[in-house]
Amino acid sequence: MRREYRYSSRDGKIDRNLVDIKVQEAGIDGLAAGRFTLAPSTSGTFDDRSYFVAFATYKISRAALDLWACGQNVGDSVRHEPIY
Repeated sequence: MRREYRYSSRDGKIDRNLVDIKVQEAGIDGLAAGRFTLAPSTSGTFDDRSYFVAFATYKISRAALDLWACGQNVGDSVRHEPIY
């Protein structure tokens, strides 16, 4: 599995109280497994390949995790609008 962590970017500003988390199946097109701390994202990407992925946001001040998407990247997955 590949695990990515980065501070959230909301309305063009970095929010150090929120950490965006992405977990995905490694090995897809050479995607390396491991844990990665990355710079805040400034844009989204569209990926229509089928593989496991989960997205979450961790709110540091509340020690709360919002798992807002989990399952196959395309097709059946559990999703809701992010809380944070």
